[in-house]
Amino acid sequence: MRMFLFLLLVQFVSTASASRTDSILTILDSELGKKMEYRMEKEKQISTLKQSLFVASSVYEQYFICDKLYNEYSSYQFDSAYVYAQKSIEKAELLKNDELMESAKSNLLFCFISAGLFKDAIDVMQEINTSRMSIRQKQIFYDQMSRLYSELARENMKEPYHRKYVNLCQAYCDSALLILPEGSYEYNNVLALKTYTNPDIPSEKKIAFYERITDPKDRNLHQLAINSSILGALYMGDRNSEPALYNLALSAISDIRLGITETASKTTLAIWCYELGNIEKASKYIHASLEDANFYNARHRKVDINAVLPIIDKENMEIVARQNNKLIILLVLVCIFATLLSVCLWFYYKINKKLGKKEKIIREQFNQLQTVSDQLNTAYENLKEADAIKDQYILESLYSKSDYYNKIESILKKIDHKLSVRQYDSIKGLHTEFDLKRERENMFQSFDKTFLMLFPDFVREYNKLFPEDKQVELDEENALTLELRIFALIRLGITNSEKVSQFLNLSVNTIYAYKTRIKAKSLVPKEEFEYYIMRIKRAYN
Repeated sequence: MRMFLFLLLVQFVSTASASRTDSILTILDSELGKKMEYRMEKEKQISTLKQSLFVASSVYEQYFICDKLYNEYSSYQFDSAYVYAQKSIEKAELLKNDELMESAKSNLLFCFISAGLFKDAIDVMQEINTSRMSIRQKQIFYDQMSRLYSELARENMKEPYHRKYVNLCQAYCDSALLILPEGSYEYNNVLALKTYTNPDIPSEKKIAFYERITDPKDRNLHQLAINSSILGALYMGDRNSEPALYNLALSAISDIRLGITETASKTTLAIWCYELGNIEKASKYIHASLEDANFYNARHRKVDINAVLPIIDKENMEIVARQNNKLIILLVLVCIFATLLSVCLWFYYKINKKLGKKEKIIREQFNQLQTVSDQLNTAYENLKEADAIKDQYILESLYSKSDYYNKIESILKKIDHKLSVRQYDSIKGLHTEFDLKRERENMFQSFDKTFLMLFPDFVREYNKLFPEDKQVELDEENALTLELRIFALIRLGITNSEKVSQFLNLSVNTIYAYKTRIKAKSLVPKEEFEYYIMRIKRAYN
């Protein structure tokens, strides 16, 4: 999945030509920061193979696990690759298998080429018998030999050695081409190397050939890294900066993702960045390349790197020195400015100190006035609410008292009539016409109606203070429950439990018991319950 995302990203960058160089270098810098993550992934794979080798029972199985371990280390770490190449040779000797023996020797040959031990590589080459190799092994062997002589030609530019090594490289390329299917992926890559190492072919033709076979979507990232590195070097030779940077960066990214440390792309990229004047990037890439070369223990790469590292570092140090000089000048200017600012601040402090005392007095007085204003506003709102409640209840009280007086007057008239006609016995039954319990219920009903007119949202807001299973509902006549009446009276400002008990015709202890039980069921702290009750708003007409 990660490989697929990488290929998709590279394809996007390659199509955005206007800024693709900056984009690919940004990706490279990001990948350099993740280098240790990729190494850890590779180490996990290697650790799994080592465990398999430990439990492998047959020599044949041990040989192929050693071969896999060699392949993991071949472009990752020379010393370990060498160890497992030797172990493969030992297992092949035990198996007495000529084909496996030649394959193991070919692996050892690649180790020495990658480490820059060219003399040792030639010694191993002379021991290899190609007649005992399979077609595939011969392809690999010829490819390795062409690479060996390509490296020797690069290391020895003096004649007649240079031409000799170029010819040998060409000859081994021809040998590989003879046994490879024409037009195949491997065939084109060998032909590309032959074209690249041929001094008689102009660079524009080499570039055209490598452009044709180098595909950023190539899933063989190792071959993509090799081809991109060569293509970048060709563009660099033609002084074509944008494609040179792009292809060298693409090669370096591929190497990092594969955990390959035996590579030249970052060194070449650093040299090209240096020539373009981007010393910061050059220094970053050359040091990353040196770290890889030391990790792999590639002697020829170290020689190449150490030839340019001091030059890049010297230029980088000069840039740092110039930046430090600018920083010193800027620091001096800042100090002068800070001194002038300090003097100004001192004068400002003196003036401000005098103003501060007056401002403090004004602020204190203003705060006092603001507090008084807030208190007056609160008192006004409370008075306005109390006045509205009072008016409503006075009106209801007048209606209730009028009705009450009418009932009393009617009874008194009947008593007077009974007395005048001397019907004393019938007077005893008149008290039944005045039902005190019903009158109290009428009073409560009148209170409930008036309260709900003033506070229509009281029940809904009250229920918000309780869990759903503890909430109350009004009956069809909208009569308040006893607990609602207690807290309705509190909302009206009657907080004295004795007065509440008198109005409800209950004992003070009963009122306390109700309040305690109700608060215990609430979602809010007990001590804050009445505060939330007082916050319930009345209706405003």
